[in-house]
Amino acid sequence: MHVVSYTEPQLPDLLTLYAKTLLKRELTYTHLPELCVEVFDITLCRSHLEKYLRFFEFSPQYRQTERAPLPFLYVFTQKPQLTLLTRPEFPLKLLGLVHLGVKFIQRFPINAQDRLTVRAYLSGQEECAHGQSFTITTEIWTRGQVAVEMVNHYLSKRPGNHRPTRNGPRTPFSDAAPETTFYFGSADIRRYARLSGDFNPIHLYQWSARLCGMKRPIVHGMYSVGKIMGYLSNQSEREIRQASFKFTRPVYVPNDLSLWTHAFDNRTMVTLGSRSNAPSVSAEIEYKLG
Repeated sequence: MHVVSYTEPQLPDLLTLYAKTLLKRELTYTHLPELCVEVFDITLCRSHLEKYLRFFEFSPQYRQTERAPLPFLYVFTQKPQLTLLTRPEFPLKLLGLVHLGVKFIQRFPINAQDRLTVRAYLSGQEECAHGQSFTITTEIWTRGQVAVEMVNHYLSKRPGNHRPTRNGPRTPFSDAAPETTFYFGSADIRRYARLSGDFNPIHLYQWSARLCGMKRPIVHGMYSVGKIMGYLSNQSEREIRQASFKFTRPVYVPNDLSLWTHAFDNRTMVTLGSRSNAPSVSAEIEYKLG
């Protein structure tokens, strides 16, 4: 595997990285390269973490301990991930890339005072009917071991292909009242873009979403994850071992979506959607025992 190492000051800023994503063109290839971006000796920004916790209304326990919730770590590692995808060795065009889902594996929590190393690498290449799917695995190291691992699944669509649909049940808890309802408005989406640094044009305005092949702006997948995790943090203080999210339908802006949960033993199944459609986000949260 080819490893490219950086210190934090050497990483390009997000504006430069997004400009590269707009300009990147697809190359001829047979296999995705074995490529890794590694960033040494970085820490969480305390003020950024505080803003994130308040935006998603995480429980006071997070602010008291300066503990990073799992979806914040996705935001924190955006620069290494985008640096990986904009390397000249990576052959796929990035505009219109579809985020299919993410899985977090937490061995122990990360706090604001930890000194961190981030490793992001390509894995899991697979040809499918709609294009090329692949994964980016991101490891966050501290104290000599991996604290958190993230596995993000993406699809690079072939021209003329639409996002794949998944057959499955309608909202599985439709006989029960939802626990809560989230409103996804244009102003909130743009606030999240400023908070996260994710200015993908498919999320921001109707005209820019149309340039990306969507009829209206769609909600960031990780915005919906933040809403779900912020809500759950106020229902249980148990430490999370794993959390998996599948983005099964685009959420157009503006929108109201309801949340259903079903808890058993150390797991909670989560559905975000509406009664009239299949779920937009399906999740499984596994808590540590004890």
